[in-house]
Amino acid sequence: MDDGVVDDDKDVKHKDAQPVVVGDTAEFTDLRYMLSHLLRRAHFNAEARFAKMMSSNGLTSRQLALLVAVDQNPGASQNALGDIIALDRNSVSELVLRMIKKQLLRRETSKKDKRSFVLMLTDKGRDIIKEAADRNPAYQADLSANLSDAETRQLIDFLRRMVGL
Repeated sequence: MDDGVVDDDKDVKHKDAQPVVVGDTAEFTDLRYMLSHLLRRAHFNAEARFAKMMSSNGLTSRQLALLVAVDQNPGASQNALGDIIALDRNSVSELVLRMIKKQLLRRETSKKDKRSFVLMLTDKGRDIIKEAADRNPAYQADLSANLSDAETRQLIDFLRRMVGL
């Protein structure tokens, strides 16, 4: 009989998800059906796979996202880049300092406004972008290995809608 008990440390049996009514909405008590929990697990899964497949240079996914954003928007301000990669001003500032220290980015005075700075890739930063571009198809395929091509496109569409892109 499947009563949801643990048979041993490796085999946990789950009951079917049972809704719990909270106000006028039904909420599942089974974590396998909770969107927030699944998004968190998917994020950790993607980060672990990134570390294994994409970070031979020791960069995090956020650091690589910043380099890609600079590559796609040369001469953009730190604030604009933060908006592009969805990070707050303080987080972007810390990332930029690390990337400058690693000699992947450089700050230049803006030609439009001499009081502000823009970010540019260094040659070393461009090399990392090229390496990441070569590895990215395998990384993306690994992330979506359990999905069909149509399901992958649909998931991307849903996630883009969720975050307003």
